[in-house]
Amino acid sequence: MTKTLGKVSEVARTDFNLLDDREQETALSDLEHLLVTEFSETELPAPTRVTFAATKIAMLAAGREQPAQDSRNWSASGFTSAVARAKLRSD
Repeated sequence: MTKTLGKVSEVARTDFNLLDDREQETALSDLEHLLVTEFSETELPAPTRVTFAATKIAMLAAGREQPAQDSRNWSASGFTSAVARAKLRSD
């Protein structure tokens, strides 16, 4: 097995949700390198390499995305209280 295929196998086994921020940045760097670096077609065909790297980058990005707060779940009393506190601060 080549070093490149070994790295691809390692990344394929990685659960990005278990990595800390530094480890995620390292994994992202490895994937970006895999995405843009040309390799021999006999070692790793370009369509396979690009598809694999892009998919893993998308998975990593999706795991890092922070959910937005859903304003539909705000209670009327909670909203009114927040407005009242803001008004008191401005006085």
